[in-house]
Amino acid sequence: MRQKLGQHFLKEKETLSFIAKNTKLKEGETLIEIGPGHGELTNFLLPEINKLNGSLFCIEKDQGFFEKIDTLLTSSSTKNRLFRGDVREILPILPDAQKLKNYVIVGNIPYYITSFLFRIISNLSIKPHTTTLLIQKEVALRATQKPPHQNLLSAIISSFADAMIIKQVPRNQFSPPPKVDSAVIQLITHNQYKKEEIERYIVVTKALFKHPRKTILNNLREADIEKTFKKNDIQNILTRLNIPENTRAQVLSSETIMELAKMLYNEK
Repeated sequence: MRQKLGQHFLKEKETLSFIAKNTKLKEGETLIEIGPGHGELTNFLLPEINKLNGSLFCIEKDQGFFEKIDTLLTSSSTKNRLFRGDVREILPILPDAQKLKNYVIVGNIPYYITSFLFRIISNLSIKPHTTTLLIQKEVALRATQKPPHQNLLSAIISSFADAMIIKQVPRNQFSPPPKVDSAVIQLITHNQYKKEEIERYIVVTKALFKHPRKTILNNLREADIEKTFKKNDIQNILTRLNIPENTRAQVLSSETIMELAKMLYNEK
């Protein structure tokens, strides 16, 4: 166990089987597994992938696991591949480089890269249609919040996917046990917006939530979104969207934030 990488390995077979059977992989598609480690989940994924004539791409950073995972993959199918390195460097270019059109992502994710991983997925030009991740329960709860309890993380995710918790996982199912419980979160990509729209949405969302207790009017007045907006400009936009000036970001839906972002950028 290499704790420096934040790894806690899931050992409970029932939960591993549940994740493998709920990736929503379809016939002939590719599944990308992030951080296979010893191959605990990989061993449950391979039979499901083989039944659907799919392929498995694994991204692993720890060289201590390379040989075992490579053997698992190549012994199952010549279509499977191991990518050696940091997911934060590999995933942003992998779908385009491999010309993936329809694929899913799955993984037991180290806590320290969870939010960063969501941001990577939001920026992918070709997104997975489904993402299933085992993450810290507290983060999963934040990621699935809806208005009027929206937060920065859930707002960013909702720009490209519908998020839900599909299973809660107690800490005693891991080796070594972490100090917190986990949950399986699933993102269903909706492809409602274009990549450039999502990029602008995220910039505006970060501004809206910079000071959660402040109103969106005050947060936008202080924001640096390529230019500083005058109070009257923001007030006019809020009026056109029927948003009261004393509104806080937590109550805004992703649709409203997107409309706000579009109008802010169109005002330039």
